[in-house]
Amino acid sequence: LRLTSAFETRLAAIQVQATQRTAAEASTIAGAIAGASQAIALDEAETRAIIDTQLIAAGWLADSETLRFSKGCRADAAKHQAIAEWPTAEGPADYVLFNGLTPLAIVEAKKYGSDVSGVITQAERYSEHYQIQADEKLPQPPGVPQPFPGWFHGQDQNGTQHYYRIPFVYATNGRPFLQQLQTKSGIWFRDVRQASHHARALLGWHSPDALKKLLEADTARSEEKLQAEPVPYVALRD
Repeated sequence: LRLTSAFETRLAAIQVQATQRTAAEASTIAGAIAGASQAIALDEAETRAIIDTQLIAAGWLADSETLRFSKGCRADAAKHQAIAEWPTAEGPADYVLFNGLTPLAIVEAKKYGSDVSGVITQAERYSEHYQIQADEKLPQPPGVPQPFPGWFHGQDQNGTQHYYRIPFVYATNGRPFLQQLQTKSGIWFRDVRQASHHARALLGWHSPDALKKLLEADTARSEEKLQAEPVPYVALRD
């Protein structure tokens, strides 16, 4: 971890320098950063230690060595937990983020040097195939009665409809976001409740309260109301 810390310190310094360079110079710097990052071959366990630290800083209880499903860790109404290796019908999710008893997000964690933007679809599969194991309460839109199947995301050639059961997904390799290496850095995030919500890189993790508020924000209903809202307030062009 000391090696990783030194690397990140140097990376931040290079970022500042890059903003003061020409496009050609910045491209050369980005190439140098990519080469340097390949020299740090952290495995998934070491990467998860970095991710644990980041999640803790955002307000989650996280320890991928002890807070594991296989070691008896389950959702707790009084805690905001990142529980590791949570089983799904598609295999174990690296983390599930719980706000009390509600699973809000799936996290796919990759090795430190891995591409992260392309693996968020794996977290989406875990979202679809999430399995209730104990007392969890699956999230749903405000005011929607049970049973709620999830957020619709498509129909296959056999006519079977598919739904996301967990609304938020992440993919990360533990590295700080760098504009020149977008797909290999940062925390990639997608709100899967609507097809128009695309994955994007974040600078940091959502806190438990921030994710809860995001869940409670019914954007689809708000957009419908906006479409129907008359606009007699000012003389607008068509």
